[in-house]
Amino acid sequence: MKKSIIGFDFLLFFVNEISALTFNYQDVERTYYLYIPKCYQKENKTPLVVALHGGGGLARKMITFTRFDEISEKENYIVLYPQGYKRQWNDGREAVSIPAQELYMDDVGFVNALIDYVCSTYLIDTNRIYVTGVSNGGFMTTRLGCELSRKITAIAPMISTFPRALQSKCHPANPMPVMLINGTADPLVPYNGGEVKVGRKPRGKILSTDETIAFWVKHNQCFAEPDSIQISSISNFLINWEVFE
Repeated sequence: MKKSIIGFDFLLFFVNEISALTFNYQDVERTYYLYIPKCYQKENKTPLVVALHGGGGLARKMITFTRFDEISEKENYIVLYPQGYKRQWNDGREAVSIPAQELYMDDVGFVNALIDYVCSTYLIDTNRIYVTGVSNGGFMTTRLGCELSRKITAIAPMISTFPRALQSKCHPANPMPVMLINGTADPLVPYNGGEVKVGRKPRGKILSTDETIAFWVKHNQCFAEPDSIQISSISNFLINWEVFE
């Protein structure tokens, strides 16, 4: 039996304190968190990972959810956690029930400007800039892969597929390596595509997981079948629950 790839348990993680920072973009004060590993050396180029929270979520909770700060101490990369407008991202689904999408917030421009700012402040390896996100943040990750392919090296969307409204607009300038993580029993983001719903509120139409993979296979001109791994046991995958949509 196929099962959801996400399990929901409660587990408390202790992390180093990371202060919220502010960034003014298009006259709107936005918030983000930045983790610089202790092993960072300003004379060495360092990779950058951008982590996007889910709908209704908080950037600071992505710190405990991903534990990227702990991993960065071993692997030596900087982590950027941007905060969405009113806890949401304009990810291309065109869902009017989401303020960031109703107002057409330029979240692509915001994340792009934040990346540029971090690159101007720290010595970033511009050939190793990666983006990942969950649910609303996962859809936003896909949109960034479409529109910032000259800057982003690879994307890893989780609990998301491809916004149907974005499909005809997505023309990446470069090939885009993709790792997609979805659950077949996801009650909010249907694995086989359709409409995302939270209660009775529609959150936009999406492609299926297979259609999403086919899109990237075609764009990247892949000649081999994409690697696919089915995870049947999720007992070791524990997260702090927050809203994902």
